[in-house]
Amino acid sequence: MKRIAIGLLLACATACGPSRDAVSSAGLRPGSPLTLAAAGDIVVATTPWPATGADREFDAVTTLLRRASLTLGNLEETVSDATHVPVTWPRGSTAIVRQMARAGFTALALANNHAGDGGSDGIRDTLRILDRAGIHHAGAGSDALAAGSAVSIGDSPPRVAVISVTTSAADEARATLTRGEILGRPGVNAIVTDAVVTADPQTYAALSAMARATGTGLESASGLEVGGRRVQKGAVTSVELTARPADVERVLSAIDAARATTDVVVLCVHSHEPSNLSSEPAPFVREIAHQAIDRGASLVVGTGPRQLRGIEVYKRGVILYSLGSFAFDLRAIPAQAADVFDTNVSLTEVAIGAAAGTASGRLPAYDESVWWESVIATATFDGAHVRDVRLDPIDLGVAKSPADRGVPRIASHTVAQEILARLHALSATYGTTIRIDGDTGVVVVP
Repeated sequence: MKRIAIGLLLACATACGPSRDAVSSAGLRPGSPLTLAAAGDIVVATTPWPATGADREFDAVTTLLRRASLTLGNLEETVSDATHVPVTWPRGSTAIVRQMARAGFTALALANNHAGDGGSDGIRDTLRILDRAGIHHAGAGSDALAAGSAVSIGDSPPRVAVISVTTSAADEARATLTRGEILGRPGVNAIVTDAVVTADPQTYAALSAMARATGTGLESASGLEVGGRRVQKGAVTSVELTARPADVERVLSAIDAARATTDVVVLCVHSHEPSNLSSEPAPFVREIAHQAIDRGASLVVGTGPRQLRGIEVYKRGVILYSLGSFAFDLRAIPAQAADVFDTNVSLTEVAIGAAAGTASGRLPAYDESVWWESVIATATFDGAHVRDVRLDPIDLGVAKSPADRGVPRIASHTVAQEILARLHALSATYGTTIRIDGDTGVVVVP
């Protein structure tokens, strides 16, 4: 808390719409049970996925993906064949997108902190290449309305709508609204967060005194406004990230619209908050997930922190707080290509300037096994409700050298048991029980 208090003092001192139809209906068959396979973040630039028949464990992964009616992942990169599109983070290509389609992906979420790295041109190229490959997508578009709209998949029941949003995005990557003749900016669908600061009596008194001495703050009965931040007095110093209500309501309204015309609504949420080191989501993310299901979503799929987070059964819906990484081409990422969301600093401290000096843009070492282990989560539906979720552990190369990691393969028995045990413990926090059947986990929805 000392760093937060210092950050507050420094801040004071320095203060002076409708769905759009995609090109095909995936593997949805009228009257047949709907199964949706969800995978984590995809960052691929140079490492080709093994050809069919060349790697039995990888083939088993693609079999899981292709077996589902619909397979969904989070594409955390720009896709462009144009060399003039400037990106330092790995950039995908038409060839890589075709690999994804062959592997079984039928839909990709695009709202994340790297989809906008190539600017407007990169967004346009990504959308065009995915359309040509026949892959559905949501979360990025020509303006805020397009980026926030659901993609509707299927021409007859069961119809599925996918909405993608991120709470972790740079200001310049966020799509903006078209207003009259002023065109909106291409970008990603984003929820902006603010830091609500509570200062203990001693820190609050110091901030108040500094604000009066420098004339850089305003104090009222409700608290102190300094450095553009509202500070309230409390027993201890703390910072809480909150989502802007207007942004949340915009996402919930998109769920309303999608639910009116489709049978199942899936919300994808990419969030690194409160930190990549946290095995739990930020409280505001959990609140958004609950609200989404209250408004009609059946499944919430989380990505972002590159590690697994727990699973919650909420009412008749299921929330996967993070699926970690599905493919992570670490060797293709330049040393200084990371943004603040890729580092392991506390994003709450970043929000108030208390961790500005530590967010250097350098990637963490990713030495621990948690960064290289994940699951493919396959949800089976009864109508609009999730009946159960099958969890198939995958291993991105825990035992390999860093240069050889990043390609998903079916986990060995030992690694699978470790993954399922950890996910079971993380999910128990929410009262969720995972039944372990051999090397597979099953979440049963009451």
